[in-house]
Amino acid sequence: MGFLQELFLMYSDGRLLAHSAMGPRTNIDKDIVSSMLAAVSDFVGEAFPIGDGALIERLYFGKQSLHVYSNGPMRMAARFYGEVTPNARHEVRDYLQFLSEHYSHIIDDNWNGSTDRMWELQEDMHKFLGRLLIACVWTDLEGFKAAQAQAA
Repeated sequence: MGFLQELFLMYSDGRLLAHSAMGPRTNIDKDIVSSMLAAVSDFVGEAFPIGDGALIERLYFGKQSLHVYSNGPMRMAARFYGEVTPNARHEVRDYLQFLSEHYSHIIDDNWNGSTDRMWELQEDMHKFLGRLLIACVWTDLEGFKAAQAQAA
């Protein structure tokens, strides 16, 4: 079972809009992470053009993975630990769709770079991380109980 560890919400050019993590994350500059993800994705797109504006979707490193989603001018990178279920990927994709619709008055194709109201996004993302963690733990617990009952 994989667990969502961290979310980076970025503008299409790589600027960080909001970030949320399950624990403290002080050893890395979140702005650099979002910029580098955009740079790597742009580089791969230019070096290996496939013509449809495709982005890097997944990066794997050890037991962790980074899944990148795009919706309009927003991109979201989700860092997972462990095996990621299709349901977890869909939850994050659906959540980005929600953010794109709900916060379109703040972030659109003509966003001027203002961060005055980003605290709303930050707060929303932290709540989402908490809800998804509870859902993953609950699913894992239910699976554990089912396995115990089957073994008895």
